[in-house]
Amino acid sequence: MVGPNACGKSTLLRALARLLRPSAGSVVLDGRDIHTYRAKEVARRLGLLPQSSVAPDGITVEALAQETDLLLLDEPTTFLDVAHQIELLELFRHLNVDRGRTLVAVLHDLNHACRYADHIVAMADGRVVAQGAPAEVVTAELVHDVFGLPAHVFADPVSGTPLVVPAGPPGRAFAPEAPRPDSPETATPEPAVV
Repeated sequence: MVGPNACGKSTLLRALARLLRPSAGSVVLDGRDIHTYRAKEVARRLGLLPQSSVAPDGITVEALAQETDLLLLDEPTTFLDVAHQIELLELFRHLNVDRGRTLVAVLHDLNHACRYADHIVAMADGRVVAQGAPAEVVTAELVHDVFGLPAHVFADPVSGTPLVVPAGPPGRAFAPEAPRPDSPETATPEPAVV
């Protein structure tokens, strides 16, 4: 999940973890409303890494230490340097690809979300505004509409996933998609021979 501060990402994650009851609708886990399970049954099925260093009421170390099939991660890369962020995201990829675990993460770095997520949910003002594969969701228009940030979106030369490059400070006019760095439009002209 991506979106600006205070748009509802952590609140949605807390609802998915059964720490909040939705005001409308329901959270379904393994075909049942999550609130029909006892707390221990939920703890066997999902683990939560909260945003703060203080775990919410009702979450024990033993719930967190179990190898659950579903992990909910609220800004897991906060306070980590870039090398440790990548190391942690690679661990998450391993848990997903090699161990078959489902991970739902709130991330603030759009480029990390694009590179590591199979599915992105973009939120703004307490609602989902877009969701799908990173290449379908993360566009210059979305970055501008959701974050108010003019940006260019290129194909990442390493992963091929969207790479967001800010084009100026928030609130500036929208910047349309930029040509790829290797396109003829951005190629450096050959010097004239005299």
